[in-house]
Amino acid sequence: MFTLFLIFTLLSGVVLVIGLVAGVARGRRGGGEVVAGSEDDVTATERSAAAMRGTSASVQMEANAGYAEMKLAVRERRWKDALPALLVFHGIMGVLLFGALALLAGTDARLVGIVATAVAVYAIASMWWNLSRV
Repeated sequence: MFTLFLIFTLLSGVVLVIGLVAGVARGRRGGGEVVAGSEDDVTATERSAAAMRGTSASVQMEANAGYAEMKLAVRERRWKDALPALLVFHGIMGVLLFGALALLAGTDARLVGIVATAVAVYAIASMWWNLSRV
């Protein structure tokens, strides 16, 4: 049983990583908002050179993916927008639950496994509760 839970934990971790990579890739393609400094007349090459010298304007990227955005994208059937958040959401739940169950099944310290499983179930219930309220 321990091996089965460990395999499910690893698969959930892979799903989590795929979701994170897909979210970052989507953000680079225009999903996030880029906020740049006031150097509008400077070319991209000059900005790259200035960045290497440490004198460029700061560039920041914001990416928000909350429960409301995820549910709205699913309702509107915008699967390209919803998929990274769904993968991360379910990957986290799988790692928590199957990791705790693997700990419960694979160790002699039953109290530690029971506490980890209870914390995982509470965290998953909390995530689902927050998702259902939005």
